[in-house]
Amino acid sequence: MDFYTLNAKETLSLPQNADHPVILTLLRNYTLGVEWQVSHGAADCCICLGNAVPVARGDAAFVLNVTPDGAYIEGRDYNSTVNGFVTLLEKIFCYDKGVYRAACGIFRESPALGFRAAHFCVFPETSWDFLRKCVLTCAVMRYSHVI
Repeated sequence: MDFYTLNAKETLSLPQNADHPVILTLLRNYTLGVEWQVSHGAADCCICLGNAVPVARGDAAFVLNVTPDGAYIEGRDYNSTVNGFVTLLEKIFCYDKGVYRAACGIFRESPALGFRAAHFCVFPETSWDFLRKCVLTCAVMRYSHVI
């Protein structure tokens, strides 16, 4: 089985409309120690890591193509693209200290997620760091709303 190996310095190309820092924050949390060079030159609804190889999305909501040289994600819209990105995060595992891998393959999916919410009570002793971790966890778990 082939793998895309993430280590040392990697490139991440995002579309112009992906200017929210949560994408890079999640990626950095999943690949601790990997230095990411970010550009905003990808086509709309595409995310590219390394030397990505585009593939046709077809009727799927998104396509994820992981090769030994990179990963390519294309979605029908912004939300589908983020779903593809989260699918990539699910495939990343720690191979060695500071070295991460994702299994190669082409994944076409059309998740049907309606309303999925989490409510967090904020008490005086609740820390902002704890709330931040909860919200990021909800993002990875594909929640649609956080209250």
